[in-house]
Amino acid sequence: MKKATIYTNANCGYCTTIKNKFKEKEVEFIEKERAEYTTEWMQVSRLTGLPTFPTIEFNGNYYVPGRDYNNPDQIVDHIKHFYNDMDGDYPNDIKLLEAVKTLTYTLTSAFTRLNQDLQQLKQQTNGNKSTD
Repeated sequence: MKKATIYTNANCGYCTTIKNKFKEKEVEFIEKERAEYTTEWMQVSRLTGLPTFPTIEFNGNYYVPGRDYNNPDQIVDHIKHFYNDMDGDYPNDIKLLEAVKTLTYTLTSAFTRLNQDLQQLKQQTNGNKSTD
């Protein structure tokens, strides 16, 4: 299996959790800490549009927490299941793919927040009507 690259931040507890899960499940990885790989990290965060740790690169694909995975088991299982026997020759449309994934995530998050705000306004409006 190819090695994953985990982009981390020194004080990131979730980064430690992810690294421990990779070790536990015997998924090989290279850690690249932001302070040491500043230029590379800036390129990755520009590419994904989300400067979030730990971002994982595997086989030319980028995985951002909250957007592409929600817990350590999910990302480890994904990598082990889908990429165990792949060679890794992918077309260079990665920028487009990452932009679409980020846009989808951003829109979903925005609509979720908007819906929550609208529900609060609805409750406040209904509460004001009963006191009139």
